[in-house]
Amino acid sequence: MKRFLVPLIISMLTILYISACTSFSPSEPETVVSEPTITPTITPVTQTPVLSHTPSLTPSLTPLPSMTPAVSLSDLEAPLLLIQTGFYEYQYLSPKNQLSIPVELPVIDPNFRLSANRSPSGDLMFFPQQENTGKILNLITGEVVHTYNFESPALFNPEQAVLEAQPLVTELGLTDAGLLDAVNQAHQSSTQLLRWFRDDRYHLSVQDSGETSTALFLDDHHTGTRLQLEDKPGLVEKFMVGPDGETILLKKGFIFTPGANRDDQYYLINIKDNTTQILQLPEDVQNPSVNWFSENTISVIHQASMIGGSGFSLIDTRTMEISQIITGDFSNLRRVGSHLLTIQHDNHIGNTTFELLSLEGQLVASQVVESRCYFQFTVGNHMIIQCDLDSFIMDQELSVEPFFDSILTLNPAPDRSMYVMVSRSDLSFLLDPDLNILYELPLEETPVEIRWLPDSSGFLYRTYGRLHYFDLISQTGYLLLESDLFSDYININAIWINFD
Repeated sequence: MKRFLVPLIISMLTILYISACTSFSPSEPETVVSEPTITPTITPVTQTPVLSHTPSLTPSLTPLPSMTPAVSLSDLEAPLLLIQTGFYEYQYLSPKNQLSIPVELPVIDPNFRLSANRSPSGDLMFFPQQENTGKILNLITGEVVHTYNFESPALFNPEQAVLEAQPLVTELGLTDAGLLDAVNQAHQSSTQLLRWFRDDRYHLSVQDSGETSTALFLDDHHTGTRLQLEDKPGLVEKFMVGPDGETILLKKGFIFTPGANRDDQYYLINIKDNTTQILQLPEDVQNPSVNWFSENTISVIHQASMIGGSGFSLIDTRTMEISQIITGDFSNLRRVGSHLLTIQHDNHIGNTTFELLSLEGQLVASQVVESRCYFQFTVGNHMIIQCDLDSFIMDQELSVEPFFDSILTLNPAPDRSMYVMVSRSDLSFLLDPDLNILYELPLEETPVEIRWLPDSSGFLYRTYGRLHYFDLISQTGYLLLESDLFSDYININAIWINFD
């Protein structure tokens, strides 16, 4: 912490012992934040950026003015949390000494998620801007180290895309206006896909590649160049980088409406070899769920549903061989080590059947519980399941033992030396690595979210409208913040910052 002095402007130097924060206002903003500086006032904009086709990637280094007088984040005790407290309000927060500094960030969308836009090293953050631009901010120094500028005109023609999509989505019964709206929504969603790739040098982005298609591109921040990775028809709906870091599973279609899958096509992109090949799915798939299972293996649920699905296969990406593992229905499917666990509810008699399968589909173990049970957590080689109003521990042989009453959450410390458990009876406990209860925690309120400090010395816990800190060493708790953003079921928008 002593090595870093963040050069950011504080228009009002405010280091507060935190007891409350002002609730956010839903009023519409009017102007753009031009540079990230520390100040308690935020002037945002309302537009959400949509990236266009060909960018000019211009590396730049824009240092921000130093603080006046010399007060820096080094005055706050580590670790520090960067947290959103209002629509466009952010703070650097030190839980250990209950101090904070407001920080102004170039955020133009109140739904901006810090963790989703943080670089692999954790030092950089990408901020989309209006008019197809973006900034990459160094979270440690406060400098804008790169800028994005997308100036080329859009190539997409929605009316032409409708003509190509129409014969593939007849089962939806959409009107011409409804289909046009679905195509436009899909295009907007497609061109907003942007994420870091491999390290702090690259981004994967989606841009227009023709009148009826978008494509996946690789952006290089060091050279300011962009490489188109594929030219397949349709709009990019999603992409997933494989465990090897070089192969990308790509899904393309014309509309992204649930229930429309005849227009969907899957591809495998190998960046190292600069090749793209089609991924053939099992013949009986309908509304499939396709994901990476492991390196060189892709999993396919043949017919996914809100709860469970039907049919399950694995595809070897080296040979494209398809192996069907499960033919029937299941209520839940989990990977447990080198096996698969299926959970099937019998709605007539209220039983739950657990089956442990090898990756070749052979039955390894089975267990029938005379209750309706649900999977909750994995803890080492064990699973926590909930049956009616009680929780049980199940091992990899599917032996079941009573554990506790119904559990709301179970959160491991970063060093896995302990757990915080919250029950639905509003009790909170500290557990050892073997899930033995050490003691009940004297918390002020029942947590709905737990976030450990990186050093495992304590944890933050969110209640409805409040954020608390509990120090395990001193067994002392503190109220840190109050905000309307803490009142819903979405986890806090926050990341730990390492200034050491």
